[in-house]
Amino acid sequence: MRTVGSPLNRVSFLRPDHDFLSQALKHPSTSVLLFNKLEPLLKSPTELYRANYSEVQSIIGEDPFVTSEKDQIAEYNSSKYTPLIVFLGLDEKNEDFKYKEHYKGQPYFALDITPKLSVTEAAEKLIKDVEGKGLHFSKGRVNMSLQAQEGMPA
Repeated sequence: MRTVGSPLNRVSFLRPDHDFLSQALKHPSTSVLLFNKLEPLLKSPTELYRANYSEVQSIIGEDPFVTSEKDQIAEYNSSKYTPLIVFLGLDEKNEDFKYKEHYKGQPYFALDITPKLSVTEAAEKLIKDVEGKGLHFSKGRVNMSLQAQEGMPA
């Protein structure tokens, strides 16, 4: 189901499918939108930066979706920090990624890279690397210079 005004198909019924999520995350066309303290990483004042799996692997590990949701709940330990990664949807204009031959598109994820607990060192390194490329995190609660559908291809 596509959200009104969004080019993404959220394929919400596939969100519990960890095989789908794992394949989508690791696909070369995947875009990961990065956030630090809820501030999005910008490529320019009007464009979000889109990272790939290899850039964020040091924070999320080899496969954050290897464990089923049921097992994650059973094994939950509040003293262990796991970075928040959210599947946003598939942009069906780019059909490089295919799952079960029915679901096609460019996968989009959002990832919190705020330096915390077990990921502090990896997150600080990634932040330093992207800022070294001239990228910066948006400051302030609202960024009025982004395009209406920024973060998603036009």
